[in-house]
Amino acid sequence: MIIGGKDRSDYRAMSTQELIEEAKYAIGPQWKELAVALAERLEDKQRKLDGYRYDMAAERSEWEG
Repeated sequence: MIIGGKDRSDYRAMSTQELIEEAKYAIGPQWKELAVALAERLEDKQRKLDGYRYDMAAERSEWEG
């Protein structure tokens, strides 16, 4: 694993576990790019979770769209 020297595109292509490992050692200017990539990943996961919650609520209320 190469630590540092990556841009945001590199971070976006990494798996979640790779991002977590990278975050443990991020220092210097690359931490900002890593932070943006992590925030994007979290937002994506949050959208999926919210969608799941809406689906479950609709299912419980027997809503048919």
